[in-house]
Amino acid sequence: MPSPSRAVLALVAALVATGGAVTAGVALRSPEPAPTSHPLATRLASIDTTTAVVRREAWCDDLAAADVHAAVDDSSPKASSWANGDPLGASRDVAHEFGCSWVGASGVTAAGWVFAPPVTVARADELVASAQAQPGCSPLAGAAAFGSPAVALTCTADGATTLSYRGLFGDAWLVCTLGGATASEPDLADRWCASVLRAAG
Repeated sequence: MPSPSRAVLALVAALVATGGAVTAGVALRSPEPAPTSHPLATRLASIDTTTAVVRREAWCDDLAAADVHAAVDDSSPKASSWANGDPLGASRDVAHEFGCSWVGASGVTAAGWVFAPPVTVARADELVASAQAQPGCSPLAGAAAFGSPAVALTCTADGATTLSYRGLFGDAWLVCTLGGATASEPDLADRWCASVLRAAG
């Protein structure tokens, strides 16, 4: 018959072994941390733009700050916004849009705006034709859908390039642009415009 001290030692050893097994089992069963969502992770091709709805109202506050920072490659860009009825500079004209823009330290500019008045399909066709006729503009190859009717362009003026998507969503005419050094990256413009579309929806 084992001595009391040996029995106690055996019991302690058994408890330690059991505890270790339980701990190992818990460790093995613990779920992995959820992956962090990267800025500008969504592409236009993943959005059904034929059914997407856009608000004809202020929407810029719904844009993810991380997406803005990634688009202009700056964590503290210069921001500006405007709303329907705001004066346009020193002129007597007023804005008929809700929009916003950000300028990074390198001069990259990301912007988006939606017309305040409703837009018909016929008027949207005119807007598409007018945009296509701008000097220095050509169709953006491989561009994803962005409403209907719609147009995606790459435009060069005074040595600067701007990529843009313009399209009709219901009765809302939405425009997004990316200009500057990163304007040579169509994929970045695509992801930026997807972020704008989601925020305006």
